[in-house]
Amino acid sequence: MLFRSAKFFALGIALFAFGFSVQPSAPNTIEAEQIISATNLARASSGLPPLTQNQKLSAASAEKLSDMAGMGYFSHNSPAGTGPWHWIVKNDYAYASAGENLAINFDDAQKLVRAWLTSPAHKKNLLNPHYSDVGVSVQKVHIRGKTYTLVVQMLAAPKTLSVN
Repeated sequence: MLFRSAKFFALGIALFAFGFSVQPSAPNTIEAEQIISATNLARASSGLPPLTQNQKLSAASAEKLSDMAGMGYFSHNSPAGTGPWHWIVKNDYAYASAGENLAINFDDAQKLVRAWLTSPAHKKNLLNPHYSDVGVSVQKVHIRGKTYTLVVQMLAAPKTLSVN
């Protein structure tokens, strides 16, 4: 999907007609900082500069994850039609381009990033030379009596003013 020069891709779209419930007491076995570090290692291996964790993108990814948990879906677009760009704009990040990677049920950051790198679409997001910022959220959710880990990664480049 193309939106303001931004592309996003799914690791695997699976819509859940039933609700998620967030498990705040269950500790995550994978942390946002680990995912950012693994992402930056992959970028360094490709000769790219590291991404900087951005608080606005972190807030956007957290709100997106909360929306998925609350509305019971795993997709770039909510059942109500809200796309990932909504969360980025809502959190006052003016972007020139942006992407989103999603994952479910990974417990190791290196394995997660390796999985994204085997997907051409996710790899394109991770290794986009134009992106400079990243925000990642990780949360345990309860689905049909089982606990899963959801990950939302938002990558972007800020809009810059052109001087003529």
